[in-house]
Amino acid sequence: MSGAALSARGAMPGQVQSLVRAPHVLRAIAAAPDGLILRDVARGVGLPVSTAHRLLTTLESERFVRANPDTGAWTVGPEAFAVGQGFVRARDIAALARPRLRALTQRWSETATLYVEAEGGLVCVAQVESRQMMRAVARVGAVVGLHCTGAGKALLAALPAAERTAALATLDYAARTARTLRDRAALERALAETRARLGGGRRGAGGGRALRRRRHPRP
Repeated sequence: MSGAALSARGAMPGQVQSLVRAPHVLRAIAAAPDGLILRDVARGVGLPVSTAHRLLTTLESERFVRANPDTGAWTVGPEAFAVGQGFVRARDIAALARPRLRALTQRWSETATLYVEAEGGLVCVAQVESRQMMRAVARVGAVVGLHCTGAGKALLAALPAAERTAALATLDYAARTARTLRDRAALERALAETRARLGGGRRGAGGGRALRRRRHPRP
């Protein structure tokens, strides 16, 4: 939901409006490496400055955000990190995968990242960075799309045909960059090329089964 939509629509029936707004505020702050000042928070989530301020001070009282007294920038607080870590702790896959991620990084000199599927997206749960000066880095806890990332396309390609068809029907195909595949036909062609590189999908079958076992709600 965009900031404008959030402001215009508010909470859905049965939802508490402040609880709907608070996660949007947290996501906006978390996406800014240096934090956001109040005006930018309000603009980013489409809320009046006074409303954004009330949400921030409430979140601050619970240590989900904190304000820099020198710059006025709001950043993620320790409690948000603790809650996010609970998502990883509930799944031992991050700890189990880390030795394999290190081995991949050592072998290929590239960053190795572990994602799990979550309601049509992917959540980054672990990463081992390469030592190269130029390297790809994903923020642990970040949620990315299936249709617009290499990891998402790899997982989609590994799914059995019926599950892949069902998954493709649910994607929004929103543009993230100028190179994002914006329609289903283009994505299906890209996935077919991926399966061909993996040997007709034989190597991907196990990955598809692993994905089906790890369906979790988005944090």
